[in-house]
Amino acid sequence: MASAGVVRNRRGVSRLRRLAGVPESGALRFGRRGALPRRQVGFTAAVSLFNPHAILDTVGVIGTSALAYEGEQRWVFAGSVVTVSWLWFVSLAASGRLLGRTESDAADAVLGKLDAAAALVIWGVAGYMAYRFLTL
Repeated sequence: MASAGVVRNRRGVSRLRRLAGVPESGALRFGRRGALPRRQVGFTAAVSLFNPHAILDTVGVIGTSALAYEGEQRWVFAGSVVTVSWLWFVSLAASGRLLGRTESDAADAVLGKLDAAAALVIWGVAGYMAYRFLTL
């Protein structure tokens, strides 16, 4: 049963690579200035748009949270979600660029701390959601 999941996952990854124009070797083709921008954008779009977890998070978490608001408050909520999303992804891009310029060991240490912080945030949100659910 587990092997069927692995095969499906490999097929999904292969499909994303083909959509983005990434060869099976796993590396983007680099020119003098790095990967071709068209391929980078294609790969990013494929990973973002065909990511079922992102779609479920958007509909399930943000969509259901929006139900708590009505009228003008819903528009304020939507604007806040868009603003925070843009700030988050810009900060991720800046952080990735900064980490890419650091030494491997230092980057690994920072990434380990970042993973721990992300886990705490996720568990915190899950705990808050459980608390809210149980106190309805």
